[in-house]
Parts: sequence; structure tokens; C-alpha cells
Amino acid sequence: MKKRIMVLITSLLIICLLMCSCSAERTPIPEEKKFDTMYDLTELSSRNWVYVDPENNVMYCYIGHGYGGGLTAMLNKDATPKLYNENSMYDVTEISNRNWVYVDSETKVMYWYVGHGYGGGLTIMLEPDGSPKLYDASTSMYDVTEINSRNWVYVDSETKVMYWYVGHGYGGGLSIMLEADGSPKLYDEKTSIYDVTEISSRNWVYVDI
Repeated sequence: MKKRIMVLITSLLIICLLMCSCSAERTPIPEEKKFDTMYDLTELSSRNWVYVDPENNVMYCYIGHGYGGGLTAMLNKDATPKLYNENSMYDVTEISNRNWVYVDSETKVMYWYVGHGYGGGLTIMLEPDGSPKLYDASTSMYDVTEINSRNWVYVDSETKVMYWYVGHGYGGGLSIMLEADGSPKLYDEKTSIYDVTEISSRNWVYVDI
């Protein structure tokens, strides 16, 4: 009997403690930690992979998570590409021919893919003014691979805007395709060299709420 009473008292105490903790006021977030955004943010650091294009000093950042990852150009507040200088807080790695640099033979726009373990990422290469970087065989330091229909080229049937996916091993990356002037590349079945696949609801289409 005494054992049952002790179990009952212990259970009541636990319930009371839980109720008190639920009703307690939350600790306010320090002002310096508040951001004008709905998202929880993590600062970039040299633990991430920060790359620089040695031809024009444009910076790129790769983030890996588990077996996946993503790659993007780094931008300034005014949306211009961020350029590397000796005062940078980041330890950078130069893009080289050990990475995969691609060119769209229709527009000469350059793209590059970097792989890390089972993951990887793809991005458009940029000039310092934000325009797409165009391949010039007479001056470029890179050995390039032409995009072709062995890669996956997609088209949005609503807008005709083109995208392409490249896979490497267990990883891969996706990028919008651009014209030389920076505008989205539109699919024209009469002139395009690519066999395209329409984007559908079998793909994952997201929206920023």
C-alpha cells in the first residue's frame, strides 16, 4: 500500500513540475540575435568551402549536408558578385581543372560543378559586373566540357525557360540556363541542339512563403 502511495505522490509532483515549466515565460531573444526574417540563420565560415575564380576573383560558396550539397555565387548587398581580396575572412580554394567547368555551346555561357564526397553543386559562373562569364578558348585557363543531351536539360512549359541538371556519381546539381546578356534562356524547338524534358509535378517545385 505504501509503495502505491509513493508512486502516486511522485506522479503528481512530476505533473506539477511539467505544468509549471509550460506556464513559465520564455526567455526573450537578445536584440543582437534578432533578424528581419522568418528563417533561422547560420553564418558562413571557413568550415564551409569558399572558392575563388582566379581569372576574375569572383567568390563562390559550397555547403554540404550529409550526402547532398549546393553551390552558389556569393553576392554583395547591391547584388553584385563578391570579389576576393587579401583582407577576406575566408580561406579560399581556387577553382581549377580538377573541378568540372562546362560551356553551353549555343551561348558560350560557363557553368561549373564541384563535388564533395557523395554530394555536389552546380552554378553559373559570373563576371565581376554580374553578367554571365563567357568562354573564350584563346584566353581561358579552363579545360571545358560542352553541355549536351546526355545531361538533363529541362524546360518550363509555362515560360519556355531552360534549366539543366548534371549528375556526378551519387551527387548532382541544377542551374537555370542564361543567355550571354544574362536573361533566361528560352527553348526554341526549331533551333535548339538540346533534347529537353518538361518540368512536371513529378519534380519538386517549391515556393518561398
